[in-house]
Amino acid sequence: MGHSLLCMMGFFLLSTVICGNAEELKFKATLTADSTTTPAGGSVTLTCDVKDSVDIEYELRKTSSENKIISFSSKSATSVSDGGIYTCRGRRRNTSLVTTKSDSVVIQETDEFKNSLRIEKGLLPVVEEITIH
Repeated sequence: MGHSLLCMMGFFLLSTVICGNAEELKFKATLTADSTTTPAGGSVTLTCDVKDSVDIEYELRKTSSENKIISFSSKSATSVSDGGIYTCRGRRRNTSLVTTKSDSVVIQETDEFKNSLRIEKGLLPVVEEITIH
């Protein structure tokens, strides 16, 4: 009985060292987008937020067949130009402790191009109205 108790205590201590404090694992990342659509050639800013974000690095993933990491940075905001399903999580710097993954954010990419007009002085004659279609 004594050896079983000692073995269980050793397992508990080892799992605490490897997995960390359970309180840290309760944090859930929150992913938000400044827009849920992006025109062809445009971009959307995704922001990953973690409660108690001291010493947190942010991991942004795009869900696909590869489920690849798009960004791993100390900055919480990242611009993306591709449509898709994104999630994020925080990782405590210099540890293996991670937060719970955020809920998914879906970004739709449209076929429309983002229109922009830049007029430099003297290149166009002065007109009263310019219409862009």
